[in-house]
Amino acid sequence: SIELSVNKFSGKLPKELGNLYKLRYLFLHSNDFTGTIPEEYGKLTRLIKFEIYGNAFSGPIPDSVCELTESRNLEKIKIDCDEAGNFTIGCNCCVCREHWG
Repeated sequence: SIELSVNKFSGKLPKELGNLYKLRYLFLHSNDFTGTIPEEYGKLTRLIKFEIYGNAFSGPIPDSVCELTESRNLEKIKIDCDEAGNFTIGCNCCVCREHWG
């Protein structure tokens, strides 16, 4: 597991995390990460949970990552949504995170 949530980390995500092929949980939410989700994260075939909401990502989630939700153990990826329930970045395999009042 890698738990980096709520740390005010910023910058782009390192593509090298995609080499951690035994990784099962990756929590990156509630930071200031920017850029896109690296294509290399599609190699995380044992990933079960991937939470990335609360950041400033751009661009769509790579197809290689979405394919993990279809053919592997990965649950839906939690990302931010606007008030209308639309994803803030392109994703066909995500769910809106739950907003707690």
